[in-house]
Amino acid sequence: MSGAAPAVSVVVPTRDRPELLAKTIASVAAQDYDGPIDCIVVHDGGEPPADGSVQSIGGCTVRHLRNTQAPGLAGARNTGILAATSPYLAFCDDDDTWQPLKLRRQIDAMEADPGILVMGCGNTVVYGSHRTVRTAPNDTVTLDDLLRSRVAVLHSSTIVARRDAILERIGLVSEDIPGAASEDYEWQLRASRVAPIGMINEPLVDIVWHTGSRYARQWNLYVAGLSYILEHYPEFDQVPRGKARVYGQIAFGCAAARDVRGAFRWGLRSLQADLVQPRGYLAMLVSLRLCPPDPLLNMLHARGRGI
Repeated sequence: MSGAAPAVSVVVPTRDRPELLAKTIASVAAQDYDGPIDCIVVHDGGEPPADGSVQSIGGCTVRHLRNTQAPGLAGARNTGILAATSPYLAFCDDDDTWQPLKLRRQIDAMEADPGILVMGCGNTVVYGSHRTVRTAPNDTVTLDDLLRSRVAVLHSSTIVARRDAILERIGLVSEDIPGAASEDYEWQLRASRVAPIGMINEPLVDIVWHTGSRYARQWNLYVAGLSYILEHYPEFDQVPRGKARVYGQIAFGCAAARDVRGAFRWGLRSLQADLVQPRGYLAMLVSLRLCPPDPLLNMLHARGRGI
């Protein structure tokens, strides 16, 4: 990086998790990064510190704001985006933490290549005593990649983006998705329509999965979010494998919510699109109560995977 390091605003949405939040803020403040870091903590309900309060932790300024957009995760993210003034925006959930070199690695790469508008990185999924390192197969993630696969390594807590690209080309996080479920995936699809997403293939973020995670076991919202994505991304029609995956995820969500009719309807659609798509079969097994969903999910999470 030539010259002074650019400023970065870090948006951290939160709701009533002060102990986890403190760890997240500490990891942002501990970045080995030479530029200014403005950490914007957006409280979505609950009782935050005085709105607009500011504190300094190391070389990091921490601001606390109330969510002024739609209630929920999407609105909280957008409140932080609109309050930011730095040329770069980064995001971190309030139960995840960054490795010290996270910002330096990503900003260096983006400064070297102005064509990169959004950058992710590898991460480590922490589920109880299990730690699973996830990296991407390539140094970019395209729209086709995201249609075929969720590309789970591209987690919201890994994302850095150019602020002007969000405001002028990609757009804010959708507040129209029911419950803001899968809002990060929808935004990544939209971003990849504009330009491929860059990747630093080092595990620079710890992603903590636990029963208090947002959307954990909230199957109705899970189904509604994925249904919204299918409706708004006709590109899935050109990628049967990807469409089958989403159909299968919806089927599994219906099955876990004990909507047997919905599970079989979506499961059949999944298998019609791709006969070897396992989620369709799993949904039917869960619907018939031959495979309880929670032990299956626990097994997948221990391997750093979701449904």
